[in-house]
Amino acid sequence: PWIYADDLSEVEAERGALVAVEDPHGVVVAYGAYSADARLALRLFARASDAPEDGDWRAHWRGVLARALAAREAAGLADPAGAVRVLFGDSEGWPGLVVDRYADVLVAQCGTQFADRTRDLAFELLEQLVPHARVAVDRSDASV
Repeated sequence: PWIYADDLSEVEAERGALVAVEDPHGVVVAYGAYSADARLALRLFARASDAPEDGDWRAHWRGVLARALAAREAAGLADPAGAVRVLFGDSEGWPGLVVDRYADVLVAQCGTQFADRTRDLAFELLEQLVPHARVAVDRSDASV
């Protein structure tokens, strides 16, 4: 689910920020990743009911990565010597972040300001979840 810049009535957020999306009455309905300079301004990733009660999103992001890795495992794609797309961005709940694994090397590509902002967190969590990975590389070619 995406929200275009033209559809926003007001924005109070830094580029790449995680933002609460409110309805016209001020009720939070969802959470999204904000891109300040893009036509596609918000990429939603969670409903209001899915937000952490303590406001700490770290466990949410760890869960996103853990679910992605479990799906690869279930599909028989987790060979430590092989190659696999570990995370496929928006479709798996991490807006704009794509991560591939080539044996023990993780390679990330950021396609949004939010992904740029959260890349280090992703690598930190992947270090815990993919213990055989020895190096992580950022291959973001375009500035977002």
